[in-house]
Amino acid sequence: MVVICFIISHYYKDHWKELSVIIPVVLILLIFFNIRTAGALIEDPTIARRLVRDDESIYVYLRQGIGGYSLIYPQVCVFPALLQWTISAFRKNKLFFVLGTVCIVSYLAVIFNAGYSIAIFATGAGTLLLLFYRGKSGLKAFLVAFLVFVGLMLALLYVEDFRNWILDMFQNNAIHKKINDLIATSESGAAEGSIQVRMVRYLGSVKVIFKYPVIGALWRDGGGGHSAVLDTLARYGLFGVVVYCYMIYYVPNYYKAKFGNTNSLVRRAANATLVSLLIVSFLDSFTYAFMGMILIVLPLLYEDIIKWTDNKNEDTVDSKLNTGRSGV
Repeated sequence: MVVICFIISHYYKDHWKELSVIIPVVLILLIFFNIRTAGALIEDPTIARRLVRDDESIYVYLRQGIGGYSLIYPQVCVFPALLQWTISAFRKNKLFFVLGTVCIVSYLAVIFNAGYSIAIFATGAGTLLLLFYRGKSGLKAFLVAFLVFVGLMLALLYVEDFRNWILDMFQNNAIHKKINDLIATSESGAAEGSIQVRMVRYLGSVKVIFKYPVIGALWRDGGGGHSAVLDTLARYGLFGVVVYCYMIYYVPNYYKAKFGNTNSLVRRAANATLVSLLIVSFLDSFTYAFMGMILIVLPLLYEDIIKWTDNKNEDTVDSKLNTGRSGV
């Protein structure tokens, strides 16, 4: 699936206008499923863990329009670009601004009620970088996000007032349990609860990587199943993971390289999106829905941002020319 989406993305990279209708359609669908999912989570927060399963037990929810992992995490990966797209649409396209705003609000309602910690952190990191990071380096942006993460973990562990405030905020939420798991892990010196489950999965992938480092395990072993990058490295080896990473990070890298020096909005959105993608791809697994979002929807968001920015520049030039003529 990633190869098919990559081919489509590469083919349309110089004429994305032909697919521009996709954005409003996707946003309307996301709004519908986000609202349905948020409502179900508010009514019964315990279904959050069931929605991440990949088996027949979630079919009853899917038939009701309640989404799970494949609904939430693809939105995490493109959230910084969607946020910048919505901000840029404010002056240029009021309908798109309304659609983007409703989609963002409904998405935030889902992840906070679900208590998906990786989604919340990746969304927060991407938002902060988009709004406040002005640098050109994607690596520095990632390091900034990492330092924020470390600072947040230290504050949760050692600043009691901050920890209690966060725990009160997420009372009766999965985040509450994960923070307690973090504290228990720190106090015992060994992974506890949900952290232990993740560590076991990650170590499962690492063991396979050391066993088959070059060509991967292929059909023999699939890894831990909890990290897109680690699982790909375990399954297909070094060559496979290089090709895979090139494809999933292709769009933000392409737009940053092409427009990074001339369009600061695109550069900031690309850097923030890269960080969100890195967080999710290393700490969670990908499904087919991810590929459509990061390889087809994401470039359409960038194209609109570029178009609206160029129009703004043209308006500025025109106003200056008109001012000059009136002065003459």
